[in-house]
Amino acid sequence: MTITTLNTLLNKLSQKVLSEIASGGGKDLDKENKTKTVKAIVDHCYQRGVEKFVSSVLNVDIMKTALQEAGETVSNNSRDAVLKQFNDSIGTGEGGLEVFLTKLNQPTLEEFVKLLDFETDATTKDQFSYDIADEVLLLGTRVLIEKASAATLKDALKTIGKKVSGKKAELEDRLLNEAFPGIIEENEEKDSETPKKSKSATPKQSPALKNAEIIQNRKPLEKGITYDEVFQGYWADELKDFCRKNGLRATSNKKDLIKRILNWFENPEEKGFPEKKRKKKQKGTPNKKQKLDNEEKEDKEEKEEEKEEEK
Repeated sequence: MTITTLNTLLNKLSQKVLSEIASGGGKDLDKENKTKTVKAIVDHCYQRGVEKFVSSVLNVDIMKTALQEAGETVSNNSRDAVLKQFNDSIGTGEGGLEVFLTKLNQPTLEEFVKLLDFETDATTKDQFSYDIADEVLLLGTRVLIEKASAATLKDALKTIGKKVSGKKAELEDRLLNEAFPGIIEENEEKDSETPKKSKSATPKQSPALKNAEIIQNRKPLEKGITYDEVFQGYWADELKDFCRKNGLRATSNKKDLIKRILNWFENPEEKGFPEKKRKKKQKGTPNKKQKLDNEEKEDKEEKEEEKEEEK
């Protein structure tokens, strides 16, 4: 789960900004020191995420199946009783949600992905468990970040060297993207701390010289290299070649290739978890009924076109 990167992000912020963010979750989150405040915020985000996860499921059959696969006996089949048992198992059970998910079969995990309405390219049970837990933490974190004021979000982004312009929703996504990479597209925003140079500045370096300089100065692609060092020092084709040589999946964009390689350095036996593609929900997105109506309409039009062609 992305608790580590969320912790890293929060620890970069000042106590003042943390207190302002924490205020959205209640007085209990703002502690006497930074370490305790960060822990309280992470715990709060996790709990809110679990609550949203439970409210997204609300399907007695799926909950019963999950409980049985986790080795629990469902003695009371009423909706309220099953819901309470399910909530207790993932909220207060030993190991919490992460351990609970690892006990489930893959079809059940795939159902959870559909109910949470996010995209993933996971192919194994462990990968599905990891991605669901990650999405749950994101849900809870988003709830808290959305309560922060635009001024607080700008202060947070300024602290970590990111752009502070844009609408509040853009600021929220930009900040969340630091802990949950993939919320915004890689080329959607190019954050830069360096001001633009005027046309009268030093002449541009030729591409060949620039590439040679990158190759000369880059670090070896091995354990210990950072995301930014890989991004700035290696081309996507080189990363794909590296993945192929080491038995890793070589398809995806540069950002996902880097995450896959870095994860492999830390956990060679896992062969790099596939990174899920986070789906940003847009206003006016058609619901399931509208999608079905549109598909039926398209099928009808296709059949009519085929009849015309036969004539």
